[in-house]
Amino acid sequence: MSETKLDGYCGLYCGGCDIYRLSEKAKQTGVKAKWEEMPEQFKKVIKEADLVCHGCQSDTVFAGCRICPILKCAKRKGVENCALCAKYPCFLIKMMHIVVRLRKLDKKLPHTAARKPNLEFIRQNGLEKFLSEQELAWKCPQCGARLTWYLEQCACGKGNERYYGGSS
Repeated sequence: MSETKLDGYCGLYCGGCDIYRLSEKAKQTGVKAKWEEMPEQFKKVIKEADLVCHGCQSDTVFAGCRICPILKCAKRKGVENCALCAKYPCFLIKMMHIVVRLRKLDKKLPHTAARKPNLEFIRQNGLEKFLSEQELAWKCPQCGARLTWYLEQCACGKGNERYYGGSS
């Protein structure tokens, strides 16, 4: 897979991911991304690993995402996105939502709560519309730079209206 696809199988938009942003920055600058550059909320919850990821539908996936059962299932079934699977919402998707709530990941990493509404949006409106809306939503309206879940403000100084920060 050489084409960059920013829709995660689970409904998350990889283009809004801080790991993806740092990986892309490293690719552009030639300087390896450092764990210290990660937002605090991630560092508290996710095990430290190399910050290299080209999106979960690529061949280069962040270590924490490589173990995702949804990614493995979607690849095994050959579906482009869980919302497009004939069995959606399956037992695995339902269990992931429960596990996220039980482990309080939706509180520690609030972006994870976007999975379900995003999958429903894709189911109702299609993947192309989802991707085009997400591409716009995760760009700074002032300078066009990529925004991410836990980036409080853009480098240009504009606040990120979609920022998931705060409590953990």
